[in-house]
Amino acid sequence: MKKVFTLIILSFTAYCGMSQLADFEDFGLATGTFDNDSSPEAWFETEDLRFPNDYNSEFDFWTGWAISTDTDTQTPGFMNQYSSISGAGGAGSDTYAVSFVSGKSFILFPENSTIRVNSLQINNATYPYLSMRDGDSFAKKFGGETGDDPDFFLLTIKGYEGGALVDSVLFYLADYRFEDNSQDYIVDEWTTVDLPVGFGAQDSLVFSLSSSDNGMFGMNTPAYFCADNLQISNTVSTIDNTLSGISLVNTLVDEVLIIDSDLEGVSEYEIFNVHGQQVWSGRLGFGEEQVHLGFLPGGQYWMNIRKGSLQWTGSFLRR
Repeated sequence: MKKVFTLIILSFTAYCGMSQLADFEDFGLATGTFDNDSSPEAWFETEDLRFPNDYNSEFDFWTGWAISTDTDTQTPGFMNQYSSISGAGGAGSDTYAVSFVSGKSFILFPENSTIRVNSLQINNATYPYLSMRDGDSFAKKFGGETGDDPDFFLLTIKGYEGGALVDSVLFYLADYRFEDNSQDYIVDEWTTVDLPVGFGAQDSLVFSLSSSDNGMFGMNTPAYFCADNLQISNTVSTIDNTLSGISLVNTLVDEVLIIDSDLEGVSEYEIFNVHGQQVWSGRLGFGEEQVHLGFLPGGQYWMNIRKGSLQWTGSFLRR
């Protein structure tokens, strides 16, 4: 007599409990250094997120993202491109990302991903911070000589799903638009920016910068910001898990996962890893179905079975 382990899934809106943190510590940089060249790839990658980087070796010029452990909060100017104004990463960590925004910067998600970034920490880089505070040969001192100029430095974050714009978030890296000048500020610490749930399962985040200080060649304020500690979760949810008649014969899998279905006709399934990436899909008929998963590495996986407008979600462990 077979022993059936039936997973009971409650019907409520929730993520599947899979979360992770992209904190850039896995790059292993020595303190006070940076990496502005992702070659041979066109991006830095961590926790399945890609941070595009374009490096020109002839001119030692880069745009997009660099990875840094730089700690210089005092040196003004272009030669100090890679330091956060805090001199460290978020929560005092060593490593963080710096973006030089040439028009736009991007974070790209895996194809067919079901993950989203729930929040991230943002800070000013030292270069634009000192430029805004003191002025330089290209950019003005924010507030002007009287402190009354309504200056601002704005980061716009846009979320895209299926190639379509879903929502956007505004974060002021500096804001001098207050009637009371004592409220004017330039961000000098890591600040958590929450992204709307409506962003959904993203395929990209797009970052752009704008400033009140512009000239004939565009924005005078140095176009840099820093990012760290991206909170990531899986959007495979348990919404409407009212599909009954499904059970897993084995939730601990060596090579073959066995599914028992009492459903008439054909239903479809998808299998996701803990990073929210779809690793397999197929169709189920009535009765027991064997799914050969020996190619998958060990770890936890999630199965989503759909029939019409109903679905069932459960998990299993591949040894």
